[in-house]
Amino acid sequence: MDIGDGRQNQAVSIGEALAEARHRRGLTVAEVSHYTRVRESIIRAIERDDYLLSGSDTHARGDIRAIAVALGVNPDPLVAEFDETYASAPEDELKPTIPFGRSDRDGVFGRAERQRVRWLPVLAVLILAAAGFAVYHFIIAAPGHSPAAAASGRASTGTSRPAPSVSPAAPALPPVSVTAFGPDGSADGDNPQLARLAIDRNPATGWVTDRYGTALFGATQPGTGLLLDLGKIVKISTAEVTLGPGGADFQMRVGNTPSRSAMRVVAIATDASGALGVRLTAPVDARYVLIWFTKLPPDSSGTFQARVDNISVQGSSS
Repeated sequence: MDIGDGRQNQAVSIGEALAEARHRRGLTVAEVSHYTRVRESIIRAIERDDYLLSGSDTHARGDIRAIAVALGVNPDPLVAEFDETYASAPEDELKPTIPFGRSDRDGVFGRAERQRVRWLPVLAVLILAAAGFAVYHFIIAAPGHSPAAAASGRASTGTSRPAPSVSPAAPALPPVSVTAFGPDGSADGDNPQLARLAIDRNPATGWVTDRYGTALFGATQPGTGLLLDLGKIVKISTAEVTLGPGGADFQMRVGNTPSRSAMRVVAIATDASGALGVRLTAPVDARYVLIWFTKLPPDSSGTFQARVDNISVQGSSS
């Protein structure tokens, strides 16, 4: 089964593929749930290859697709595997056996059973509505650039929404510093001497990661990135990130402590390049913003490297 990074492994189940992708990107079940609006209990069940909580085959496919897109995994082979291995029998086969001596000229038994089955997806939708309906964020791409894949709702197809402009209405929040950031923080960030070029507003200059042997950092670390210090806690409403070509996966994390584990994910982009806008429907109070790459694009030398030409954050002082 193709689980999104070019590897073929017929022994890997749908749940194992999604769980592996989630761990590889350093996300918790709660973070994936927040981003996809799929309940945590459903995500955990799917990672065990249990699809009963989704309520129906249609919703199970939608849950699988939303989770896969959020994790940068190709959802099509996973959905095909679900249809082949786990999908329920056709509706007509759900009709129960008529008890001996009873007539079913009006199809009462089969109709009752079908009505029960049809209520399952309705119940699932009601539960999801009770759990929360607000879409927290989305990522858009400027015209002429590759879109970031966003899965901010159950019906998302993994494509971003077109926008006429990424120019923000909110005032800019200039950072007091920017630091190359690695798995151990600022101590092991890539090319720290170039970090300031990501906030100089000059499109001809930028920060680049180190070169790695694979898109997933040669399996040596979970990612790399840039940490912006805004100097104090502010209300962040939008951000702009301009990347080099090729298509990278990254997370935008925010928090009040310069620690990746202490910062929560507020946006995820997959296969992203060019000018991107990150818009939050509700401002977030935070001092630090981390752009954290989880997958790198190929470069012209046969290795893998990401480039950031510009990062800017908009909002207001708290």
